[in-house]
Amino acid sequence: MNMVAGVETREEKTTLNDEEIVQAFQKGDEGVFNVLIKKYEYLVWSKVKRYFLLGGDREDLLQEARIGLYKAVRDFKTEGMSSFRGFADLCITRQLITAIKASARQKHSPLNNAISLNIPKNSKRLEDDLILMEMLPHPRAVSPEQATVEKENKREREQRLQEILSPIEKDVFALYMKGQTYMQISQDLHLSQKTVDNALYRIKKKMKHQMQYLYLQQSS
Repeated sequence: MNMVAGVETREEKTTLNDEEIVQAFQKGDEGVFNVLIKKYEYLVWSKVKRYFLLGGDREDLLQEARIGLYKAVRDFKTEGMSSFRGFADLCITRQLITAIKASARQKHSPLNNAISLNIPKNSKRLEDDLILMEMLPHPRAVSPEQATVEKENKREREQRLQEILSPIEKDVFALYMKGQTYMQISQDLHLSQKTVDNALYRIKKKMKHQMQYLYLQQSS
């Protein structure tokens, strides 16, 4: 009987809106966090996929993104904030950026190899590329004009990257950005995991060289 009641309680919680679930969590019902984890897993993945992680496991970034979601649930206030979704978006992004900035001080940390795929081509300092997203306005606050410009910049960066990658590197990169692991990529492309690892290493180097080229071009 208690088991059935427990199931009904969980089902009832899934019918609450985000703000109501957050309020329940803040009042001590920590179990409702799992409801938000499932609901916002798509957002967590979409944020993580904006970064290229070479070495280590993508789970490193996923864990940081989930920590960001937890902080959003913990700190959200219904008064003065438009929506939980927007606040969660911001908290997840900031957590990822904070983790990458911290790992930059640790030479052997997997997160030290993360490269943001949303770096504006007019970066003033290459060494700050990984933290530029923290300086950008929240996506909901970007004007239509700014969004159009950034979309074009992103398209140009992706096009330039495709021009300098080999066929194998293109295939590996495409699957990696879909969230596949080294093992999955090696199986899908019939390559050894060592070959996949080497391909991702070359991709990272080419991305760095390309960012430097864009920086010098902008400065000239």
